[in-house]
Amino acid sequence: MSLPKPSHYHLIVEHLSPTEPETCRSPVIQQLAKLLGKTAGTHLVAANPRAEIAELMGNVFPIPWANIWLRNAGIKPRSDETCFVIEPVQMVASMNNIAMRPLPVALTEAQLEDLISVLQPVLASDSADIENINGQCLLRIRRALKVNTTPLDEARNRDLRDCLPSGDDSGWVRRTMTECQMVLHELSSHPALAGTGVNGVWLWGNTQGASSGLLTQTQSHNRLVQLRTFDPWLAALMHHSNTHDNPDPLGIWHGTTQTSGLAEILTKKVTELWNGKLSHLAISLWQDSEPGRIWHLKRHHLLRFWSRPVKIDG
Repeated sequence: MSLPKPSHYHLIVEHLSPTEPETCRSPVIQQLAKLLGKTAGTHLVAANPRAEIAELMGNVFPIPWANIWLRNAGIKPRSDETCFVIEPVQMVASMNNIAMRPLPVALTEAQLEDLISVLQPVLASDSADIENINGQCLLRIRRALKVNTTPLDEARNRDLRDCLPSGDDSGWVRRTMTECQMVLHELSSHPALAGTGVNGVWLWGNTQGASSGLLTQTQSHNRLVQLRTFDPWLAALMHHSNTHDNPDPLGIWHGTTQTSGLAEILTKKVTELWNGKLSHLAISLWQDSEPGRIWHLKRHHLLRFWSRPVKIDG
């Protein structure tokens, strides 16, 4: 049985950094900018796209992302081991600090295997192993580490000195990330990775002592969600969320400007809004250089022929 058509739809778009000029000239970016120019945007309260979607689903923070993802992948860490997520990142140096951001485009399966082959020799001396679990790198360490880490979403674009691991065994994690970064600076023998922008990795997890009760949801927002996302963390969250049937489900599309299908879904939802099949279209846009903003569109906004496009290309 098919789900009813949502009367509300939410497009959550992670736009690339303004330092990527070629992508800013794509037709879908121009279409998006023209559409957003028809109404005023406001700043988002959520810290990042993943947090925004979790909030729309009615989840109460903090959310144990690593635990949820491991449970969804069928992995239960032993008492004598530690599991960390390894996320490839771009390290960006400024005059006063070093920040980082996720890769502009997610690695393909082939590129992910190349990344693992580059990093595995670095970690082999510590009896640690990397494996590809559903398109995500998982690091398994054969001892229980006492360390607190910061998820990538909370660390990106911040001074890394404020986000580094802490605790009794934090030195091992910091040293490992530094050694991986040094190896990734020389990728001439791995041409598949050379154009990806990856020059470092971020380790995080806090997987010890995971409880069975992973999520808490607010009763007022506990609803059925139709979510289309490229993010494995959000897919795991959907799998373990306690959503209930609702005659008015919330539709959410989440991706980047490089995700296939953005132009099609944007055109489709604007057409539905124009034809009265959709009553409300929300568009969130995230850029590396500024806080996220959200635009709420209704049919009457599409009638404004004097609107001015919003500049979203930095």
